[in-house]
Amino acid sequence: MRIQLRQAEHEPFTALTSAGIDPVLARVYSARGVAGPDDLDLGLAGLASYTQLKDIDRAAKRLATAIKNAEKLAIAGDFDCDGAAGASLLIEGILDLGGRLPGLFIPNRMTQGYGLSPGLVAEMPADTNLIITVDNGIASIAGVAAARARGFEVMVTDHHLAGERLPEDCVAIVNPNQPGCAFPWKGTAGVGVAFYLIAATRAKLREGGWFGDHRPEPNLSKYLDLVALATIADVAPFERNNRIFIAAGLERIRQRRCRIGILALLEVAGVEPENVTAETIGFIVAPRINAAGRLEDMRTGVRLLLSQEEHAAREIARTLDQMNRERRTIEDGIREEAEEIAAQIVSAPQDGESFVLCPYQPDWHEGVIGIVAARLRERFHRPTIVFTKAADGSIKGSGRSIPWFHIRDAIAAVDAQHPGLTTKFGGHAAAAGLSLAKEADIAVFTEAFAAVARRELRASDLEEIIYSDGELVESTACLDTALAIEKGGPWGREFEPPIFHGTFLVRNVRELRSNTLKCTVQKENWALDAIWFRRNSEQSLEEGKRYTMVYALSVNRWRSRENLQLRIEKVLEEHP
Repeated sequence: MRIQLRQAEHEPFTALTSAGIDPVLARVYSARGVAGPDDLDLGLAGLASYTQLKDIDRAAKRLATAIKNAEKLAIAGDFDCDGAAGASLLIEGILDLGGRLPGLFIPNRMTQGYGLSPGLVAEMPADTNLIITVDNGIASIAGVAAARARGFEVMVTDHHLAGERLPEDCVAIVNPNQPGCAFPWKGTAGVGVAFYLIAATRAKLREGGWFGDHRPEPNLSKYLDLVALATIADVAPFERNNRIFIAAGLERIRQRRCRIGILALLEVAGVEPENVTAETIGFIVAPRINAAGRLEDMRTGVRLLLSQEEHAAREIARTLDQMNRERRTIEDGIREEAEEIAAQIVSAPQDGESFVLCPYQPDWHEGVIGIVAARLRERFHRPTIVFTKAADGSIKGSGRSIPWFHIRDAIAAVDAQHPGLTTKFGGHAAAAGLSLAKEADIAVFTEAFAAVARRELRASDLEEIIYSDGELVESTACLDTALAIEKGGPWGREFEPPIFHGTFLVRNVRELRSNTLKCTVQKENWALDAIWFRRNSEQSLEEGKRYTMVYALSVNRWRSRENLQLRIEKVLEEHP
């Protein structure tokens, strides 16, 4: 693990400081490609048009016809927050446009697996006219075929990478990542694609004179809280278009102009809406919604997001909060076991297999293996796929990757080398999922997967590089800087939140719970309160010793008071 300083560009830095932007924040921005103040304008006027999305015109025409004719629609969602929010947006959007209430169909993670499958199609009523997928469908070859065999039309809306084949005989496929799509913002989440479908459909209905005094035209800004929620939850890149979506959605939440289900989740978590950031959504709100899909049924999450009654929303929020507590308990147990296996692989590599981690236990809970894979990736900095046995006896894997290694393409390379080894797979550069037929296939897959990693990675790629925005001094390590950073977001993947580094003397060490530690850090003649979340059990700080740390500046709020708090991200080395 080593620190690399982010390089700020001089001209953008000068332009930003000349516009009155805090110098620390100006340096942070200029190191992230911000050319000047105009790049920080995240007003909705800058949102990309849907017109470059391939098939969007055809999709909007078909959905507009379905709405006008009161056709029976089925929404095929996904069991994560993006799928739940996207399904909620489509249901609410179709109703607001004057359509008939669609049916909602979300597969069970443990028994049905991901996407529009023949089994999910079999649950749909025989008089269904049109299925619309959200956050899935691009790989649903068999599911679309099953739907067509029953006489249902299918419209795919998705954002996942396409395979060699696309589903056949669809009304339309709307996916910024499909071949031939000119839409420039490839990081758009599934919920963003759903938003654009509703926007395009509204335009078609407007052209046909559908709206009037008897049927008002809906304002699409009411859906922006959903778009922000799911874009953050899906760890989509914070490219400019997504930042516009997120900034607008967060502002609605802060003003309490969002759906009551989100407010109810903030209430059970003890967070004031006025203080919500992208980090709040990612670490507090989204995990509670995702817990429904991980442990039980994501329709609970959709019910929360569509709830119109405060008491009901609070009840569902409390249920989701309890599910999330259970999820954490399950995850902690599996993570400890998986870390032991991973540590053995890394410490005693065989034929280069330490380039990847593929731990397996048949009794690990399928709903949390993706989170565990992310934790292992963070700790060991290797492409990681965690495997478990599914209820039907097949093997399910969930993977997370490091920079420079496209995990979905790596799985595709294994599939090409061993046809039929993976029964299905899909995902992105940083995250992917797959299925194998039987336990014996894990060893074959792991060997082939490791071979791909050995070809594409060097040993130096396995060393984690931490990109720092520099060292702060007493005058800049202050509450004003922390507040400027907080207000200067949204921050997220590919527009990373600022982190800094320095060497500190540690005092007043105390453990709050198993993986959280508080202390005071001192440098020269100034000191700050510090907290270290999610440290691994082997890491600690000793009183009176000096450590090089990577940290973020955060604002600790308690009873209407704001205090500066240094949040430790990594401890690199101890000094005498």
